[in-house]
Amino acid sequence: MQKGKNMKLENLRIGLVVPVPPPYGGIANWSENLIASLKKRNIKYFIVNTAPKKRTTEGRTLFDRVVRSGIAMFNEKKELRDLILKKKINVIHMTTSGELAIIRDIFLMRCARKYSIPVIYHVHYGKVPEIIVQNGVQCILLKLALKLANTVIAIDMKTYSAIQEFDDRINIEYVPNSINPNEMPMYNENPAKEVTFLGWCIKTKGIEELILAWDSLEQDANWKLNLVGPYNKEYINDILAKTRKKNIFVVGELEHKEAMELLNNAAIFVLPSYTEGFPMSILEAMILGKAIVATDVGAVKEMLDDECGAVIQKKNIEQLASALNEYMINERLRKEIGTRARKRVLDKYTENVVFEQYLKCWMK
Repeated sequence: MQKGKNMKLENLRIGLVVPVPPPYGGIANWSENLIASLKKRNIKYFIVNTAPKKRTTEGRTLFDRVVRSGIAMFNEKKELRDLILKKKINVIHMTTSGELAIIRDIFLMRCARKYSIPVIYHVHYGKVPEIIVQNGVQCILLKLALKLANTVIAIDMKTYSAIQEFDDRINIEYVPNSINPNEMPMYNENPAKEVTFLGWCIKTKGIEELILAWDSLEQDANWKLNLVGPYNKEYINDILAKTRKKNIFVVGELEHKEAMELLNNAAIFVLPSYTEGFPMSILEAMILGKAIVATDVGAVKEMLDDECGAVIQKKNIEQLASALNEYMINERLRKEIGTRARKRVLDKYTENVVFEQYLKCWMK
């Protein structure tokens, strides 16, 4: 492989080991954005799609995660080897969501090392500091994966610092996620009295706390809560059965464009998740000028920077209800917050700014 200043952009051939929608989700949406950036610049890329065929909300079991994912791993290795031998890729960009996926990552990186192809290992989840502290099996696997990579990308500073302290020999870069403003709806300056959640409607996204917090509010009857994303009907109905079910609309999964239009119509975005990396949904809410309520996980606090939204403790129903209530009753405040959030994302997290950092990693 040509490296550094000797590498020319027209010679760059990237193998993307990434999930591509459907199904939609944080990393899959990031993949779509990256692919659009590569197309715009006429950079050659080839894909090994690691998206799961079945999701948690569709009854994905441990058998699916272990056995079916194991079979898929061997198919992915064959695809990767074909890209190396037939498409002559000269760098691999691999995303990871952690947990059992780390086994696949190690398997594929060993294949890349066999052919001396450098790997950029892009860590897209926020549990790394916790995993390192626990020092269990997942920590052992993660350490092996990190050492196999030529460059590791962290999307939040907590992960960056934890990996640096863990092993300062690892070549690590901090690169935040980004967004292309041109691919988003036109900024709606007069949104409706709506609070929108966008993500998988599962326990670890804080969906139970959100519904219970909403149920505790005595808000204007014109306000409504939209739950947008894949969900298990029985699970959601069990939670709703414990509430007064007031103005809660379970929208379900939408195409990304439709989801953005619905988000654009809302005044407030909420993400009470237990764990995140650098959530694309928050970038989307910021660029659309929403007042944001989110938990202090992953990069959320550094994204919102204390002045672009309310950052609360995870699993805290009282804080969640209080933050929502403050924005709902104070139109001036939520508009100020939204304006600052929009300016911050335009200054720091646009696609043009961040893509240059990827290029530096690929062309080392």
